[in-house]
Amino acid sequence: MPPTISNINVFESVDKTIPLYVPEGSIEAYRTVTGWSEFTNIQAIFLYWSDDNICDTTWYNSSDTIFNLSTPEQLGGLAYLVNNQRDNFNNKTINLTADINLAAHS
Repeated sequence: MPPTISNINVFESVDKTIPLYVPEGSIEAYRTVTGWSEFTNIQAIFLYWSDDNICDTTWYNSSDTIFNLSTPEQLGGLAYLVNNQRDNFNNKTINLTADINLAAHS
């Protein structure tokens, strides 16, 4: 739920076309609340770097027990699968087969 705005004029001099970043899944809530609904460019901000469309899950097969990952995209895919409760990887082995630099995704 968006924060309550106590002063209805708080955004009076703010350009309402600038991006307003809100938690993923809450865009509609912001669009319906007084004050926040004045913004025309409400966008989701992702809670995990792995949500940023860089995920590669092509390596994943639920029946496999050993996985070899070598790219940031594959590691992002692992985070995506775990964060979205697709697999908890209990009793499975994840091998990182290369140095994975995540600096570009922080």
